Amino acid sequence: MAGKEKPQILDLRRSKMLAAMGVQVWHLRPATGEAEPAVAESPRTAVAKAPQPVPPEPESPGLASPVPLEFLWAKGSASILLFSPLASAASMTQAKDMLRYADWRAQHSAPSPTKSGEFKWPQLLDTTTGTPVRALAVFIEKHFPDGTPWFLVAQDLADDLLPWLRECLPDGSEEKILILQRFSESVTDAVLKKQIWQILQQIH
Repeated sequence: MAGKEKPQILDLRRSKMLAAMGVQVWHLRPATGEAEPAVAESPRTAVAKAPQPVPPEPESPGLASPVPLEFLWAKGSASILLFSPLASAASMTQAKDMLRYADWRAQHSAPSPTKSGEFKWPQLLDTTTGTPVRALAVFIEKHFPDGTPWFLVAQDLADDLLPWLRECLPDGSEEKILILQRFSESVTDAVLKKQIWQILQQIH
C-alpha cells in the first residue's frame, strides 16, 4: 500500500477489528472546554421537540346584550305622545298641540302646560343587560303616578316600543294606546294631519 495511512483511518480499522472480536472499544472524551460536535436533528426530531401551543381556555359565556330603547316624549296631564328621536323640531311643536287636544278630550277642561324630554335605555351598553321594561315602568310611574294616561305612539316607533309598553300597563289598558299613522310626515301633509286628529277623537 503506497504512502502512510492517516491515523484516523488506522484507528477506525482497529475499532472495527476489535468490535468484530467482541472487544468493547472505548474512546476518550474531549477535554473540558472543547466543543463537542453538534448533532444535526432530523426534521421529525425537531418537530417533536418544538414547544406545543397551549390550547386557549374556554371563554365564559358572555352576558346577553341589552335591548336598547330610545324615543322623544311630550306629555300633558292625561296623555303622552312618544315618537322617534330623529323627529324634527316641527314634530315636537305638533306633538304639544295634539296633547292639548287629547287632554281636553280626556278631562273636558282646559289643558295644562306640556313638558317634553328624551327617554334612552340603557345609558351604557356594556354595563346593563335585559330589556327596558323596568326602566319604562319607572318612567311611566314617575310622570303619571295617579293612573294610566293615554299613550299616543308614532307609527315609526311602534314596533320597538309596544312589546315593552304592554308589559308595563295593567290589564284592560290596551285601549289607551293609539297609533298615530305617519306622524313625522303629517307635519307637512294636511291630509295625514287630519287623519291623526280623527284618531285622537277616540279619547274619552
